[in-house]
Amino acid sequence: STTSYTNLRRRTLVDGHVAVQSNADGAHMVSSIKLRKRQWQLVIAGFAKDHTTLLTWDSGTISSEKLPPVKSASGSEFKSMYIAACGSNDVIKNVFDGRIASPQMWDHALVAEEIQQMISQELKAGLLVSVDFGDDQRSVAFTDEISGTTGELINMPTRGVTGPTWVGQVEAWSARPELYSAVHFHSDDLSDANWQITAEYPLPIELASGFYAIYLEAGDHEDWLTFIVTPSDTPSGDRLLILVPTLTYLAYANEPIFDPHVPLSRDLRDDWVKQQGLLSQYNWHKDGSGVAFASWRRPMMNLRPNYRYWLTGHPHGPGADLYLTHWLESVGIEYDMITDHDLDKLGTDALSSYRALATGCHPEYWTSNMLRVLAHFEEAGGRVAYLGGNGLAALVALHGEQPWVSEMRRRGDSVGLWDSDPGEAYFASDGHMGGSTRYQYLRGRELIGVDITGMGFADGQPYTKTSAATNPRASFVFKGVPESVIGDFGLHMGGAAGYEVDSADTRTGTPPHALVIASCDTVPPSYVQTEQRGAPRADMVFFETEGGGAVFSTSSITWTGSLSFENGNNPVSRITENVLRRFLDPKPFEYSRDLKGYIP
Repeated sequence: STTSYTNLRRRTLVDGHVAVQSNADGAHMVSSIKLRKRQWQLVIAGFAKDHTTLLTWDSGTISSEKLPPVKSASGSEFKSMYIAACGSNDVIKNVFDGRIASPQMWDHALVAEEIQQMISQELKAGLLVSVDFGDDQRSVAFTDEISGTTGELINMPTRGVTGPTWVGQVEAWSARPELYSAVHFHSDDLSDANWQITAEYPLPIELASGFYAIYLEAGDHEDWLTFIVTPSDTPSGDRLLILVPTLTYLAYANEPIFDPHVPLSRDLRDDWVKQQGLLSQYNWHKDGSGVAFASWRRPMMNLRPNYRYWLTGHPHGPGADLYLTHWLESVGIEYDMITDHDLDKLGTDALSSYRALATGCHPEYWTSNMLRVLAHFEEAGGRVAYLGGNGLAALVALHGEQPWVSEMRRRGDSVGLWDSDPGEAYFASDGHMGGSTRYQYLRGRELIGVDITGMGFADGQPYTKTSAATNPRASFVFKGVPESVIGDFGLHMGGAAGYEVDSADTRTGTPPHALVIASCDTVPPSYVQTEQRGAPRADMVFFETEGGGAVFSTSSITWTGSLSFENGNNPVSRITENVLRRFLDPKPFEYSRDLKGYIP
Protein backbone atom coordinates (compact mmCIF):
# COMPACT_ATOMS: atom_id res chain seq x y z
CA SER A 1 0.00 0.00 0.00
CA THR A 2 1.29 3.49 -0.76
CA THR A 3 -0.44 5.02 2.24
CA SER A 4 0.54 2.72 5.10
CA TYR A 5 2.80 -0.06 6.26
CA THR A 6 2.20 -3.58 4.98
CA ASN A 7 3.60 -6.85 6.26
CA LEU A 8 4.20 -9.99 4.26
CA ARG A 9 4.60 -13.30 6.08
CA ARG A 10 6.96 -15.32 3.91
CA ARG A 11 10.42 -16.82 3.82
CA THR A 12 12.83 -15.21 1.35
CA LEU A 13 16.44 -16.30 0.80
CA VAL A 14 19.21 -14.55 -1.12
CA ASP A 15 22.31 -16.59 -0.30
CA GLY A 16 20.69 -17.20 3.06
CA HIS A 17 19.85 -13.54 3.72
CA VAL A 18 16.44 -11.85 3.79
CA ALA A 19 16.10 -9.37 0.91
CA VAL A 20 13.62 -6.78 -0.37
CA GLN A 21 13.15 -5.78 -3.98
CA SER A 22 10.98 -3.10 -5.58
CA ASN A 23 9.16 -4.06 -8.75
CA ALA A 24 8.77 -0.35 -9.55
CA ASP A 25 12.44 0.63 -9.90
CA GLY A 26 14.26 -2.69 -9.46
CA ALA A 27 15.95 -1.59 -6.24
CA HIS A 28 17.34 -4.63 -4.44
CA MET A 29 18.42 -4.57 -0.80
CA VAL A 30 19.90 -7.50 1.07
CA SER A 31 19.83 -7.40 4.87
CA SER A 32 22.38 -8.81 7.27
CA ILE A 33 19.70 -11.13 8.71
CA LYS A 34 20.59 -14.66 7.72
CA LEU A 35 18.18 -17.57 7.96
CA ARG A 36 18.93 -21.17 8.80
CA LYS A 37 18.52 -23.80 6.11
CA ARG A 38 15.73 -26.34 6.44
CA GLN A 39 14.34 -24.60 9.52
CA TRP A 40 10.99 -22.85 9.76
CA GLN A 41 11.25 -19.13 10.52
CA LEU A 42 8.77 -16.26 10.42
CA VAL A 43 9.77 -13.28 8.26
CA ILE A 44 7.96 -9.94 8.35
CA ALA A 45 8.65 -7.07 5.95
CA GLY A 46 7.17 -3.68 6.82
CA PHE A 47 7.10 -0.91 4.20
CA ALA A 48 6.83 2.83 4.92
CA LYS A 49 7.60 5.98 2.95
CA ASP A 50 10.91 6.64 4.74
CA HIS A 51 12.17 3.14 5.57
CA THR A 52 11.73 -0.63 5.30
CA THR A 53 11.72 -2.86 8.34
CA LEU A 54 12.74 -6.53 8.19
CA LEU A 55 12.06 -8.79 11.15
CA THR A 56 12.51 -12.51 11.74
CA TRP A 57 10.98 -14.56 14.51
CA ASP A 58 12.88 -17.78 15.16
CA SER A 59 11.98 -19.91 18.20
CA GLY A 60 11.10 -16.80 20.20
CA THR A 61 14.19 -14.83 19.15
CA ILE A 62 13.58 -11.57 17.24
CA SER A 63 16.08 -10.13 14.75
CA SER A 64 15.27 -6.83 13.04
CA GLU A 65 16.89 -4.37 10.70
CA LYS A 66 15.94 -1.06 9.04
CA LEU A 67 16.67 -0.54 5.35
CA PRO A 68 16.01 2.34 2.93
CA PRO A 69 12.46 2.62 1.59
CA VAL A 70 11.44 0.82 -1.60
CA LYS A 71 9.66 2.66 -4.36
CA SER A 72 6.04 1.58 -4.76
CA ALA A 73 4.28 1.11 -8.05
CA SER A 74 1.73 3.74 -8.90
CA GLY A 75 -1.78 3.37 -7.53
CA SER A 76 -3.08 3.03 -4.02
CA GLU A 77 -4.95 -0.26 -4.27
CA PHE A 78 -3.50 -3.71 -3.77
CA LYS A 79 -3.94 -5.51 -7.10
CA SER A 80 -1.83 -8.65 -7.24
CA MET A 81 0.55 -10.75 -5.21
CA TYR A 82 3.34 -13.10 -6.30
CA ILE A 83 4.52 -15.82 -3.95
CA ALA A 84 7.93 -17.48 -4.36
CA ALA A 85 8.92 -15.15 -7.21
CA CYS A 86 9.07 -11.51 -8.24
CA GLY A 87 6.60 -10.52 -10.93
CA SER A 88 5.53 -7.51 -12.94
CA ASN A 89 3.41 -7.47 -16.10
CA ASP A 90 3.57 -11.27 -16.30
CA VAL A 91 7.39 -11.24 -16.30
CA ILE A 92 8.54 -13.67 -13.61
CA LYS A 93 12.03 -13.60 -12.15
CA ASN A 94 14.01 -14.48 -9.01
CA VAL A 95 12.17 -17.77 -8.49
CA PHE A 96 12.47 -19.08 -4.93
CA ASP A 97 13.80 -22.46 -3.79
CA GLY A 98 12.26 -23.55 -0.49
CA ARG A 99 9.02 -23.80 1.45
CA ILE A 100 6.52 -21.08 2.17
CA ALA A 101 3.61 -21.47 4.59
CA SER A 102 0.61 -19.24 5.35
CA PRO A 103 1.52 -16.00 3.53
CA GLN A 104 -0.34 -12.99 4.94
CA MET A 105 -0.50 -9.26 4.29
CA TRP A 106 -1.57 -6.55 6.78
CA ASP A 107 -2.49 -2.89 6.36
CA HIS A 108 -0.19 -1.65 9.15
CA ALA A 109 3.08 -2.45 10.84
CA LEU A 110 2.70 -5.03 13.57
CA VAL A 111 4.08 -4.44 17.04
CA ALA A 112 5.50 -7.22 19.21
CA GLU A 113 2.19 -7.91 20.93
CA GLU A 114 0.41 -8.20 17.58
CA ILE A 115 3.07 -10.55 16.28
CA GLN A 116 2.39 -12.86 19.20
CA GLN A 117 -1.34 -12.70 18.42
CA MET A 118 -0.64 -13.38 14.74
CA ILE A 119 1.39 -16.48 15.59
CA SER A 120 -1.48 -17.77 17.71
CA GLN A 121 -3.91 -16.82 14.88
CA GLU A 122 -5.84 -14.44 17.14
CA LEU A 123 -5.09 -11.21 15.25
CA LYS A 124 -7.65 -10.36 12.55
CA ALA A 125 -7.82 -6.55 12.46
CA GLY A 126 -6.14 -5.09 9.39
CA LEU A 127 -5.61 -8.44 7.66
CA LEU A 128 -5.70 -7.93 3.87
CA VAL A 129 -4.55 -11.33 2.56
CA SER A 130 -4.39 -14.72 4.23
CA VAL A 131 -3.64 -17.96 2.39
CA ASP A 132 -3.77 -21.45 3.91
CA PHE A 133 -1.94 -23.84 1.58
CA GLY A 134 -3.30 -26.76 3.58
CA ASP A 135 -6.69 -26.41 1.88
CA ASP A 136 -7.51 -28.42 -1.27
CA GLN A 137 -4.11 -30.08 -1.68
CA ARG A 138 -5.24 -31.90 -4.83
CA SER A 139 -5.60 -28.62 -6.72
CA VAL A 140 -3.17 -26.16 -8.28
CA ALA A 141 -5.48 -23.39 -7.03
CA PHE A 142 -5.48 -21.73 -3.62
CA THR A 143 -7.77 -19.12 -2.09
CA ASP A 144 -7.28 -15.92 -0.15
CA GLU A 145 -9.52 -16.45 2.87
CA ILE A 146 -10.16 -12.70 3.23
CA SER A 147 -11.29 -11.70 -0.26
CA GLY A 148 -12.11 -15.13 -1.72
CA THR A 149 -9.73 -14.40 -4.60
CA THR A 150 -8.21 -17.50 -6.20
CA GLY A 151 -4.53 -17.86 -6.92
CA GLU A 152 -2.74 -20.44 -9.07
CA LEU A 153 0.39 -22.49 -8.47
CA ILE A 154 2.50 -22.44 -11.63
CA ASN A 155 4.67 -25.36 -12.80
CA MET A 156 3.47 -27.72 -10.08
CA PRO A 157 5.43 -26.91 -6.93
CA THR A 158 5.08 -29.69 -4.37
CA ARG A 159 2.05 -29.75 -2.13
CA GLY A 160 1.34 -32.33 0.57
CA VAL A 161 4.48 -31.26 2.43
CA THR A 162 4.76 -30.57 6.14
CA GLY A 163 4.37 -27.05 7.50
CA PRO A 164 5.79 -25.32 10.58
CA THR A 165 3.30 -26.91 13.00
CA TRP A 166 3.91 -30.53 11.93
CA VAL A 167 5.84 -32.47 14.56
CA GLY A 168 4.92 -36.02 13.61
CA GLN A 169 1.25 -35.96 14.62
CA VAL A 170 0.12 -37.75 11.43
CA GLU A 171 1.74 -39.29 8.36
CA ALA A 172 -0.97 -38.49 5.79
CA TRP A 173 -1.82 -34.89 4.88
CA SER A 174 -5.49 -35.79 4.45
CA ALA A 175 -5.76 -36.61 8.17
CA ARG A 176 -4.73 -33.12 9.33
CA PRO A 177 -4.50 -30.73 6.34
CA GLU A 178 -3.78 -27.76 8.61
CA LEU A 179 -0.42 -29.35 9.49
CA TYR A 180 0.49 -29.34 5.79
CA SER A 181 0.12 -25.60 5.27
CA ALA A 182 3.24 -25.29 3.10
CA VAL A 183 4.20 -25.48 -0.56
CA HIS A 184 7.71 -26.48 -1.61
CA PHE A 185 8.76 -24.26 -4.51
CA HIS A 186 11.66 -25.03 -6.85
CA SER A 187 13.20 -22.73 -9.44
CA ASP A 188 13.57 -25.77 -11.74
CA ASP A 189 9.95 -27.00 -11.51
CA LEU A 190 8.43 -27.44 -14.99
CA SER A 191 4.96 -28.87 -15.62
CA ASP A 192 4.05 -27.05 -18.82
CA ALA A 193 6.36 -25.40 -21.35
CA ASN A 194 3.29 -23.60 -22.80
CA TRP A 195 4.15 -24.49 -26.38
CA GLN A 196 1.88 -23.13 -29.07
CA ILE A 197 0.76 -25.43 -31.90
CA THR A 198 3.04 -24.83 -34.89
CA ALA A 199 1.89 -27.65 -37.17
CA GLU A 200 -0.81 -30.29 -37.36
CA TYR A 201 -0.79 -33.52 -39.31
CA PRO A 202 -3.99 -35.60 -39.49
CA LEU A 203 -3.33 -39.32 -39.12
CA PRO A 204 -4.90 -41.67 -41.68
CA ILE A 205 -7.99 -43.32 -40.22
CA GLU A 206 -6.75 -46.74 -41.38
CA LEU A 207 -3.48 -46.38 -39.48
CA ALA A 208 -2.96 -49.50 -37.35
CA SER A 209 -2.43 -49.22 -33.63
CA GLY A 210 1.25 -49.18 -32.72
CA PHE A 211 4.45 -47.18 -32.28
CA TYR A 212 5.17 -44.38 -34.76
CA ALA A 213 7.50 -41.42 -35.04
CA ILE A 214 7.48 -38.13 -36.89
CA TYR A 215 10.79 -37.64 -38.68
CA LEU A 216 12.11 -34.09 -38.71
CA GLU A 217 15.02 -32.79 -40.75
CA ALA A 218 16.70 -29.37 -40.69
CA GLY A 219 19.98 -29.09 -42.57
CA ASP A 220 22.35 -31.67 -41.13
CA HIS A 221 20.13 -32.23 -38.09
CA GLU A 222 17.40 -34.81 -37.68
CA ASP A 223 15.00 -35.90 -34.96
CA TRP A 224 12.38 -38.56 -34.27
CA LEU A 225 9.29 -37.67 -32.23
CA THR A 226 7.75 -40.86 -30.89
CA PHE A 227 4.00 -41.28 -30.50
CA ILE A 228 1.52 -44.11 -30.02
CA VAL A 229 -1.66 -44.80 -31.98
CA THR A 230 -4.36 -46.52 -29.95
CA PRO A 231 -7.14 -48.62 -31.56
CA SER A 232 -9.76 -46.63 -33.46
CA ASP A 233 -11.99 -49.53 -34.44
CA THR A 234 -13.86 -52.02 -32.27
CA PRO A 235 -11.29 -53.99 -30.24
CA SER A 236 -11.13 -57.74 -30.78
CA GLY A 237 -10.27 -60.48 -28.33
CA ASP A 238 -8.35 -62.16 -31.13
CA ARG A 239 -5.74 -59.41 -30.99
CA LEU A 240 -3.12 -59.11 -28.31
CA LEU A 241 -3.29 -55.91 -26.27
CA ILE A 242 0.05 -54.35 -25.37
CA LEU A 243 0.20 -52.01 -22.40
CA VAL A 244 2.81 -49.37 -23.20
CA PRO A 245 4.50 -48.26 -19.93
CA THR A 246 4.18 -44.51 -20.46
CA LEU A 247 4.32 -43.78 -16.73
CA THR A 248 7.73 -45.44 -16.61
CA TYR A 249 8.82 -43.56 -19.74
CA LEU A 250 7.77 -40.37 -17.98
CA ALA A 251 9.67 -41.21 -14.78
CA TYR A 252 12.95 -41.68 -16.67
CA ALA A 253 12.41 -38.87 -19.18
CA ASN A 254 15.37 -36.45 -19.16
CA GLU A 255 17.39 -38.45 -16.65
CA PRO A 256 20.79 -36.74 -16.90
CA ILE A 257 24.10 -38.41 -16.13
CA PHE A 258 24.74 -38.06 -12.41
CA ASP A 259 27.31 -39.27 -9.89
CA PRO A 260 28.37 -41.85 -8.88
CA HIS A 261 27.36 -43.54 -12.14
CA VAL A 262 29.87 -43.92 -14.96
CA PRO A 263 28.12 -43.59 -18.35
CA LEU A 264 28.51 -46.53 -20.73
CA SER A 265 27.49 -44.41 -23.71
CA ARG A 266 27.35 -40.70 -24.55
CA ASP A 267 24.61 -38.91 -26.43
CA LEU A 268 24.53 -35.20 -27.22
CA ARG A 269 20.88 -35.19 -26.10
CA ASP A 270 21.94 -36.14 -22.58
CA ASP A 271 24.43 -33.26 -22.59
CA TRP A 272 21.72 -30.85 -23.76
CA VAL A 273 19.35 -32.02 -21.00
CA LYS A 274 21.99 -31.33 -18.36
CA GLN A 275 22.83 -27.92 -19.86
CA GLN A 276 19.16 -26.92 -19.76
CA GLY A 277 18.69 -28.09 -16.18
CA LEU A 278 15.94 -30.56 -17.09
CA LEU A 279 15.26 -33.26 -14.52
CA SER A 280 13.67 -36.68 -14.15
CA GLN A 281 11.96 -38.22 -11.15
CA TYR A 282 15.29 -39.91 -10.43
CA ASN A 283 17.00 -36.61 -9.68
CA TRP A 284 17.19 -33.87 -7.08
CA HIS A 285 16.19 -30.22 -7.30
CA LYS A 286 18.76 -27.48 -6.81
CA ASP A 287 17.92 -27.31 -3.11
CA GLY A 288 18.53 -31.04 -2.58
CA SER A 289 14.90 -32.16 -2.44
CA GLY A 290 13.67 -35.00 -4.66
CA VAL A 291 11.89 -34.37 -7.97
CA ALA A 292 8.32 -35.50 -7.34
CA PHE A 293 6.68 -34.43 -10.62
CA ALA A 294 7.20 -35.27 -14.28
CA SER A 295 5.25 -33.86 -17.23
CA TRP A 296 4.61 -34.65 -20.88
CA ARG A 297 4.47 -30.92 -21.67
CA ARG A 298 8.19 -30.30 -21.77
CA PRO A 299 11.16 -31.45 -23.85
CA MET A 300 11.89 -35.16 -23.34
CA MET A 301 15.05 -35.94 -25.22
CA ASN A 302 15.58 -39.61 -24.37
CA LEU A 303 12.23 -40.92 -25.65
CA ARG A 304 13.58 -41.43 -29.17
CA PRO A 305 13.73 -44.79 -30.96
CA ASN A 306 17.46 -44.34 -31.68
CA TYR A 307 18.38 -43.33 -28.11
CA ARG A 308 20.85 -45.43 -26.11
CA TYR A 309 20.63 -45.19 -22.33
CA TRP A 310 23.85 -43.83 -20.82
CA LEU A 311 23.52 -46.18 -17.83
CA THR A 312 23.48 -49.40 -19.92
CA GLY A 313 24.58 -48.44 -23.43
CA HIS A 314 21.42 -50.12 -24.78
CA PRO A 315 17.94 -49.00 -25.89
CA HIS A 316 15.66 -47.75 -23.16
CA GLY A 317 12.00 -46.77 -22.98
CA PRO A 318 10.28 -46.84 -26.41
CA GLY A 319 13.46 -48.03 -28.11
CA ALA A 320 13.62 -51.12 -25.90
CA ASP A 321 9.93 -51.93 -26.44
CA LEU A 322 10.50 -51.97 -30.21
CA TYR A 323 12.18 -55.35 -29.65
CA LEU A 324 8.73 -56.74 -28.82
CA THR A 325 6.73 -55.10 -31.61
CA HIS A 326 9.32 -56.04 -34.24
CA TRP A 327 9.13 -59.66 -33.14
CA LEU A 328 5.31 -59.73 -32.98
CA GLU A 329 5.12 -58.51 -36.57
CA SER A 330 7.71 -61.06 -37.70
CA VAL A 331 5.74 -64.01 -36.25
CA GLY A 332 2.36 -62.66 -37.35
CA ILE A 333 0.70 -61.94 -33.99
CA GLU A 334 -1.67 -59.02 -34.41
CA TYR A 335 -1.78 -56.48 -31.61
CA ASP A 336 -3.26 -53.22 -30.39
CA MET A 337 -1.64 -50.75 -28.03
CA ILE A 338 -2.91 -48.69 -25.13
CA THR A 339 -0.90 -46.60 -22.70
CA ASP A 340 -0.73 -46.50 -18.93
CA HIS A 341 -2.56 -43.19 -19.15
CA ASP A 342 -5.38 -44.84 -21.12
CA LEU A 343 -5.68 -47.67 -18.61
CA ASP A 344 -5.86 -45.27 -15.68
CA LYS A 345 -8.46 -43.08 -17.40
CA LEU A 346 -10.68 -45.74 -18.98
CA GLY A 347 -10.47 -48.34 -16.23
CA THR A 348 -11.95 -51.77 -16.88
CA ASP A 349 -13.45 -50.61 -20.19
CA ALA A 350 -9.93 -50.44 -21.63
CA LEU A 351 -9.48 -54.22 -21.25
CA SER A 352 -13.02 -55.58 -21.47
CA SER A 353 -12.85 -56.52 -25.18
CA TYR A 354 -9.50 -58.28 -24.97
CA ARG A 355 -8.55 -61.76 -23.92
CA ALA A 356 -4.81 -61.28 -23.42
CA LEU A 357 -2.64 -58.42 -22.22
CA ALA A 358 1.15 -58.20 -22.61
CA THR A 359 3.43 -55.67 -20.96
CA GLY A 360 6.47 -53.85 -22.25
CA CYS A 361 9.90 -54.78 -20.95
CA HIS A 362 9.97 -52.31 -18.05
CA PRO A 363 6.48 -51.52 -16.66
CA GLU A 364 7.80 -50.22 -13.33
CA TYR A 365 5.32 -47.48 -12.32
CA TRP A 366 1.56 -47.89 -11.90
CA THR A 367 -1.29 -45.95 -10.40
CA SER A 368 -3.42 -47.57 -7.71
CA ASN A 369 -6.36 -47.55 -10.15
CA MET A 370 -4.31 -49.44 -12.77
CA LEU A 371 -3.53 -52.17 -10.24
CA ARG A 372 -7.22 -52.52 -9.42
CA VAL A 373 -8.09 -52.76 -13.12
CA LEU A 374 -5.45 -55.44 -13.69
CA ALA A 375 -6.76 -57.43 -10.71
CA HIS A 376 -10.31 -57.22 -12.11
CA PHE A 377 -9.08 -58.35 -15.54
CA GLU A 378 -7.41 -61.42 -14.04
CA GLU A 379 -10.45 -62.24 -11.90
CA ALA A 380 -12.65 -62.06 -15.00
CA GLY A 381 -10.53 -64.61 -16.85
CA GLY A 382 -8.05 -62.33 -18.59
CA ARG A 383 -4.57 -63.58 -19.41
CA VAL A 384 -1.51 -61.50 -18.53
CA ALA A 385 1.92 -61.97 -20.11
CA TYR A 386 4.42 -60.00 -18.08
CA LEU A 387 7.34 -59.82 -20.51
CA GLY A 388 9.62 -57.59 -18.48
CA GLY A 389 11.45 -56.96 -15.26
CA ASN A 390 11.04 -54.56 -12.34
CA GLY A 391 7.35 -54.38 -13.14
CA LEU A 392 4.45 -53.23 -10.95
CA ALA A 393 7.15 -52.11 -8.55
CA ALA A 394 6.04 -48.67 -7.36
CA LEU A 395 3.10 -46.29 -7.41
CA VAL A 396 2.71 -42.90 -9.01
CA ALA A 397 -0.37 -40.68 -9.25
CA LEU A 398 -1.75 -38.60 -12.11
CA HIS A 399 -2.83 -35.10 -11.24
CA GLY A 400 -6.60 -34.62 -11.58
CA GLU A 401 -6.41 -31.10 -13.03
CA GLN A 402 -3.28 -31.65 -15.12
CA PRO A 403 -3.33 -35.33 -16.14
CA TRP A 404 -0.16 -34.89 -18.18
CA VAL A 405 1.67 -34.62 -14.83
CA SER A 406 2.75 -37.69 -12.85
CA GLU A 407 3.61 -37.53 -9.14
CA MET A 408 6.05 -39.79 -7.30
CA ARG A 409 6.76 -40.26 -3.59
CA ARG A 410 9.67 -42.50 -2.73
CA ARG A 411 9.93 -44.28 0.58
CA GLY A 412 11.88 -47.02 2.30
CA ASP A 413 13.97 -48.99 -0.16
CA SER A 414 15.10 -46.49 -2.80
CA VAL A 415 18.69 -47.66 -3.30
CA GLY A 416 20.89 -44.67 -4.13
CA LEU A 417 17.87 -42.43 -4.77
CA TRP A 418 16.04 -39.71 -2.91
CA ASP A 419 13.43 -40.58 -0.32
CA SER A 420 10.44 -38.53 0.74
CA ASP A 421 10.84 -36.54 3.95
CA PRO A 422 9.06 -37.78 7.09
CA GLY A 423 5.30 -37.30 6.86
CA GLU A 424 5.39 -36.86 3.08
CA ALA A 425 4.88 -40.34 1.62
CA TYR A 426 1.34 -39.54 0.43
CA PHE A 427 0.54 -38.07 -2.98
CA ALA A 428 -0.81 -34.56 -3.07
CA SER A 429 -2.63 -35.54 -6.29
CA ASP A 430 -4.95 -38.14 -4.74
CA GLY A 431 -4.03 -38.68 -1.08
CA HIS A 432 -2.89 -42.27 -1.68
CA MET A 433 0.33 -43.56 -0.14
CA GLY A 434 3.23 -43.74 -2.58
CA GLY A 435 6.34 -45.89 -2.65
CA SER A 436 6.85 -49.55 -3.46
CA THR A 437 3.80 -51.66 -4.20
CA ARG A 438 5.06 -54.21 -1.67
CA TYR A 439 3.60 -51.85 0.95
CA GLN A 440 0.22 -51.73 -0.82
CA TYR A 441 -2.95 -53.81 -0.66
CA LEU A 442 -2.36 -55.12 -4.20
CA ARG A 443 1.26 -56.20 -4.42
CA GLY A 444 3.15 -57.09 -7.57
CA ARG A 445 3.65 -60.71 -6.54
CA GLU A 446 -0.08 -61.19 -6.06
CA LEU A 447 -0.82 -59.99 -9.59
CA ILE A 448 2.14 -61.29 -11.62
CA GLY A 449 3.76 -63.70 -9.15
CA VAL A 450 7.10 -61.89 -8.87
CA ASP A 451 8.75 -58.76 -7.51
CA ILE A 452 12.11 -57.12 -8.23
CA THR A 453 15.08 -58.64 -6.43
CA GLY A 454 18.11 -57.22 -8.22
CA MET A 455 19.56 -54.83 -10.77
CA GLY A 456 22.93 -54.52 -12.47
CA PHE A 457 24.75 -53.77 -15.68
CA ALA A 458 26.83 -56.87 -16.37
CA ASP A 459 26.00 -59.14 -19.31
CA GLY A 460 22.68 -60.93 -19.24
CA GLN A 461 22.51 -64.60 -18.24
CA PRO A 462 20.41 -67.62 -19.32
CA TYR A 463 17.57 -69.38 -17.54
CA THR A 464 17.63 -73.06 -16.67
CA LYS A 465 14.50 -75.19 -16.61
CA THR A 466 13.37 -76.44 -13.21
CA SER A 467 11.64 -79.69 -12.31
CA ALA A 468 8.32 -77.81 -12.57
CA ALA A 469 8.90 -77.42 -16.32
CA THR A 470 7.57 -80.96 -16.77
CA ASN A 471 4.32 -80.25 -14.94
CA PRO A 472 1.42 -80.86 -17.38
CA ARG A 473 -0.08 -77.50 -16.45
CA ALA A 474 2.84 -75.74 -18.13
CA SER A 475 3.54 -78.21 -20.94
CA PHE A 476 2.32 -75.74 -23.60
CA VAL A 477 5.02 -73.24 -22.61
CA PHE A 478 7.92 -75.48 -23.66
CA LYS A 479 6.39 -77.10 -26.75
CA GLY A 480 9.20 -77.44 -29.26
CA VAL A 481 11.79 -76.32 -26.71
CA PRO A 482 13.97 -79.30 -25.76
CA GLU A 483 16.76 -77.06 -24.47
CA SER A 484 17.28 -76.96 -20.73
CA VAL A 485 19.27 -73.71 -20.93
CA ILE A 486 17.27 -70.79 -22.33
CA GLY A 487 18.50 -67.39 -23.41
CA ASP A 488 22.30 -67.42 -23.34
CA PHE A 489 22.12 -64.85 -26.13
CA GLY A 490 20.39 -61.59 -26.87
CA LEU A 491 20.47 -58.17 -28.48
CA HIS A 492 19.84 -56.47 -25.12
CA MET A 493 22.87 -56.92 -22.84
CA GLY A 494 23.66 -60.32 -24.33
CA GLY A 495 21.26 -62.55 -22.40
CA ALA A 496 17.59 -63.15 -21.61
CA ALA A 497 17.96 -62.51 -17.85
CA GLY A 498 19.53 -59.19 -17.07
CA TYR A 499 19.51 -55.51 -16.10
CA GLU A 500 16.63 -55.80 -13.60
CA VAL A 501 15.23 -59.15 -12.50
CA ASP A 502 12.39 -60.47 -10.34
CA SER A 503 11.73 -63.53 -8.21
CA ALA A 504 8.79 -65.40 -6.69
CA ASP A 505 8.14 -65.74 -2.96
CA THR A 506 4.93 -67.07 -1.41
CA ARG A 507 5.74 -65.23 1.83
CA THR A 508 5.14 -61.91 0.09
CA GLY A 509 2.27 -62.58 -2.27
CA THR A 510 3.14 -65.17 -4.92
CA PRO A 511 0.14 -67.51 -5.25
CA PRO A 512 0.95 -70.85 -3.60
CA HIS A 513 -0.02 -72.81 -6.71
CA ALA A 514 2.32 -70.84 -8.98
CA LEU A 515 4.95 -72.81 -10.88
CA VAL A 516 8.52 -71.54 -11.22
CA ILE A 517 9.26 -73.33 -14.47
CA ALA A 518 12.69 -71.82 -15.14
CA SER A 519 15.09 -69.69 -13.18
CA CYS A 520 18.31 -67.77 -13.50
CA ASP A 521 20.18 -67.93 -10.21
CA THR A 522 23.53 -67.07 -11.81
CA VAL A 523 22.96 -63.32 -11.64
CA PRO A 524 26.42 -61.67 -11.43
CA PRO A 525 27.64 -60.66 -7.94
CA SER A 526 27.75 -57.03 -9.09
CA TYR A 527 23.94 -56.88 -9.08
CA VAL A 528 22.45 -54.76 -6.32
CA GLN A 529 20.06 -56.73 -4.12
CA THR A 530 16.78 -54.84 -3.79
CA GLU A 531 14.94 -56.84 -1.17
CA GLN A 532 15.81 -58.59 2.05
CA ARG A 533 14.77 -62.14 1.23
CA GLY A 534 17.03 -64.21 -1.00
CA ALA A 535 19.74 -63.48 -3.55
CA PRO A 536 18.87 -61.73 -6.82
CA ARG A 537 17.51 -64.11 -9.45
CA ALA A 538 15.06 -64.21 -12.35
CA ASP A 539 12.11 -66.64 -12.02
CA MET A 540 9.93 -67.65 -14.95
CA VAL A 541 6.49 -68.15 -13.40
CA PHE A 542 3.14 -69.53 -14.56
CA PHE A 543 -0.15 -69.83 -12.72
CA GLU A 544 -3.87 -69.98 -13.48
CA THR A 545 -6.60 -67.78 -12.02
CA GLU A 546 -10.00 -68.86 -10.73
CA GLY A 547 -11.81 -67.05 -13.54
CA GLY A 548 -10.24 -69.23 -16.26
CA GLY A 549 -7.34 -66.92 -16.99
CA ALA A 550 -3.60 -67.26 -16.44
CA VAL A 551 -0.39 -65.32 -15.80
CA PHE A 552 3.03 -65.87 -17.34
CA SER A 553 6.01 -63.82 -16.08
CA THR A 554 9.52 -63.73 -17.53
CA SER A 555 10.93 -61.46 -14.79
CA SER A 556 13.68 -59.77 -16.78
CA ILE A 557 13.98 -56.51 -18.70
CA THR A 558 16.25 -58.09 -21.31
CA TRP A 559 13.91 -61.00 -22.20
CA THR A 560 12.33 -59.24 -25.19
CA GLY A 561 15.81 -58.33 -26.50
CA SER A 562 16.41 -62.06 -27.09
CA LEU A 563 13.23 -62.63 -29.12
CA SER A 564 14.63 -61.78 -32.57
CA PHE A 565 18.08 -63.27 -32.07
CA GLU A 566 18.97 -65.37 -35.15
CA ASN A 567 15.78 -64.08 -36.82
CA GLY A 568 13.60 -65.52 -34.07
CA ASN A 569 14.88 -69.08 -34.41
CA ASN A 570 15.58 -69.52 -30.72
CA PRO A 571 13.89 -70.91 -27.58
CA VAL A 572 13.03 -67.47 -26.13
CA SER A 573 11.01 -66.75 -29.26
CA ARG A 574 9.31 -70.16 -29.25
CA ILE A 575 8.39 -69.95 -25.56
CA THR A 576 6.91 -66.47 -25.97
CA GLU A 577 4.95 -67.44 -29.08
CA ASN A 578 3.63 -70.57 -27.37
CA VAL A 579 2.38 -68.52 -24.43
CA LEU A 580 0.81 -65.70 -26.43
CA ARG A 581 -1.00 -67.98 -28.86
CA ARG A 582 -2.38 -70.06 -25.98
CA PHE A 583 -3.41 -66.88 -24.15
CA LEU A 584 -5.28 -65.71 -27.26
CA ASP A 585 -7.11 -69.05 -27.48
CA PRO A 586 -10.64 -68.67 -26.02
CA LYS A 587 -10.41 -72.03 -24.24
CA PRO A 588 -10.42 -71.31 -20.47
CA PHE A 589 -7.55 -72.39 -18.29
CA GLU A 590 -8.36 -74.91 -15.61
CA TYR A 591 -7.65 -73.52 -12.18
CA SER A 592 -5.47 -75.84 -10.16
CA ARG A 593 -4.52 -75.89 -6.50
CA ASP A 594 -1.62 -78.17 -7.29
CA LEU A 595 1.29 -77.07 -5.10
CA LYS A 596 3.94 -79.25 -6.70
CA GLY A 597 6.86 -77.63 -8.42
CA TYR A 598 6.97 -74.35 -6.57
CA ILE A 599 10.48 -73.17 -5.66
CA PRO A 600 10.38 -71.09 -2.45
